Amino acid sequence: KQLGKAWKVLLANLSSSRLDLLVRAVKDFYADTLFMLPALLQCNNHASIHYYAANMSALRKQLSPSFLTAYNDWYETDNATTLFKWTEDNHKHWGNVCHSVLQMYLNDESEADIERFIETKIL
Repeated sequence: KQLGKAWKVLLANLSSSRLDLLVRAVKDFYADTLFMLPALLQCNNHASIHYYAANMSALRKQLSPSFLTAYNDWYETDNATTLFKWTEDNHKHWGNVCHSVLQMYLNDESEADIERFIETKIL
């Protein structure tokens, strides 16, 4: 919702399968770190946090390798501080990336440029 209808138009018009996956992964991080992960952490829902980690795609792991560090810290210590911090930092980061990608699309920048931009935003 926060990205508006233009985001849906962007997704509908992408011709590169890789860029489509990247853009969706970026948006998923943005959404997950806004609602789902903070809620799971607040409720201390271990099973769902493990499920989230286990089902993270290889592409998402490549975009945010810091997740595994934060997740492993939480798992080993049962202290959610690092994972909460990861969630906050990543929400800001991926939100900025989403808005930048959308602006690049609206400015008619090439898909190759958008893909390169996303690949420089690994966190």
